[in-house]
Amino acid sequence: MQILSIAILIVSIIFIFTAPIFFFKKLADLIDEK
Repeated sequence: MQILSIAILIVSIIFIFTAPIFFFKKLADLIDEK
């Protein structure tokens, strides 16, 4: 169970760091279209 909790922690950290990057990319695409 320890390995599973560590894996979930790593995935959540990766998601927290990648989600804003995808958000800013989509935001930049919307700004470029206008």
